[in-house]
Amino acid sequence: MTTNPVIVSNSTGGSFSGVSYAFSHLEGAIYLGAQGMDTGKSVCSPSISIFQHFNTGFGYVTSGTTGAAGASGANERDNIVASFITSAGQYVIIGSSKNSSGGTQVALWRYNPDGTLDTTFGVSGIGLSSSTGAAGATGAAEADIPFAAQVDSAGNYVVTGSSFSSSGPGTEMALWRFTSAGVLDTTFGAGNGSVSSGLAGAAGGTAPGSTETDVGRALAIDSSGNFIIAGSSLNAAGGTQVVLWRYTSAGAPDTNFNAANTPGFVTFGATGVAGATGSLEMDIGTAVQIDSSGKYIMAGTSKNAVGGTELAIWRYLSSGTSPGPGDPDTTFAGVGYTASGSTGAAGATGGSELEGVSDLKVDVSGYVVLGSSKKSGGGTELAMWRYLASGTSAGTLDTGFGTAGVFVSGGTGAAGATLGSEMDFGYSLFIDTSDRYVVSGSSVNVGGGQEMVFWRVTSSGVLDTTLGTGGKIIFGTTGAAGATTTHEKDSGNKILVDSNGRFIITGSSFNPAGGEEAALWRYLSTGTPEI
Repeated sequence: MTTNPVIVSNSTGGSFSGVSYAFSHLEGAIYLGAQGMDTGKSVCSPSISIFQHFNTGFGYVTSGTTGAAGASGANERDNIVASFITSAGQYVIIGSSKNSSGGTQVALWRYNPDGTLDTTFGVSGIGLSSSTGAAGATGAAEADIPFAAQVDSAGNYVVTGSSFSSSGPGTEMALWRFTSAGVLDTTFGAGNGSVSSGLAGAAGGTAPGSTETDVGRALAIDSSGNFIIAGSSLNAAGGTQVVLWRYTSAGAPDTNFNAANTPGFVTFGATGVAGATGSLEMDIGTAVQIDSSGKYIMAGTSKNAVGGTELAIWRYLSSGTSPGPGDPDTTFAGVGYTASGSTGAAGATGGSELEGVSDLKVDVSGYVVLGSSKKSGGGTELAMWRYLASGTSAGTLDTGFGTAGVFVSGGTGAAGATLGSEMDFGYSLFIDTSDRYVVSGSSVNVGGGQEMVFWRVTSSGVLDTTLGTGGKIIFGTTGAAGATTTHEKDSGNKILVDSNGRFIITGSSFNPAGGEEAALWRYLSTGTPEI
């Protein structure tokens, strides 16, 4: 009788022992049936997984020298902010693309597991937002800029960001919804697949087209299907306040959120979390998650009174009455918010402190915040903080993580730059099945080029040295799209780990002409490119 294992070559079809298989672009598993000669009964053998190489010989793909929306050469600007793996093992990447008129549109690509575009998605593998922006701008003035995306329960892709107003250069917070097929969902918004927050800025910068600057920077979807958007808004004094919006699944502001004050959204107020006020206030929400109790956790940055920038975290209620939805959760740090303090994770202090925040995840131990931190002597290190989520210590650093609750990547960058030249940035955080933190980002090398890099950190907050070189993998000194030396600029903006432990990194890469292409890398669980 025929038994496993059976080696199956990478191809589009074949047969062995009278059993045929066929697949087009798709990875998967097949099951061998065997008939026992003595009993005549059929027996199902273990499955065989079929893995295809990812763009054979390379292990990565880029979107090409003509952008999704039509710009080419040095004018091309394709960049990625989100990525997802479909049930069929395809990769949907979402970002922005400059068009031939000079405007910017939201773009989606879907790639097959072998690295080829899925031409059944959108138009020839690409979906685009309208040539009229969500807030009405057209032509070169159109600037629909996505910052984050999620998949809703119906399989639609929901995107948030900002859109230039038709009245001028002011921006409105915007939401777009694309169907699973990669086209704008015309049942969302006013029949055009998008909505924007309107001419009245959330924090009071209300003059249309000038002082309004509302931006949606992060997105989560709650158990009721509401869209939770974290971002920022310019106030009348010229300072920036953090904003948390809640929209219904139909694309309308949820008037049950912060109902007693400004229904549909909440701002923190005229004094920032870290203490700056008036025109100096600079509170920006850049990440949002929903914890197991349904509360909204927002992370971002806040400028302090001496001009430094601190990490900030806010926690808001999603339900209840007096306090209710949109009210601060005062069981968190006693007031509902906290800041990291006047000494940065990597050592800079006072006005030199500069903490950046890019991602937030909820794990079994608390809230893990990813970002970057400036060193006292200049240069920037990758940084992670873990905050406790429950009990009387909720809102304080978890001292069992890293050093007193903080991890920094160290004084030599992943790609080799040191001292003031070190520039390591983490943009995306994924928690794998072993509770390790996998981070993608970028690192400047000794020649001044920027390389794609990903790190793996243990749950206790130290680099996992079983991966790559000291816990990190770098792509190399020639970018995915071909730029080299100081012109190389590769960035890993999002990272996923699939069910086979492979690393899927998406971002962008500059080509030799100076254009920016969307890029997608796939690495085996061992940390080697899947070529």
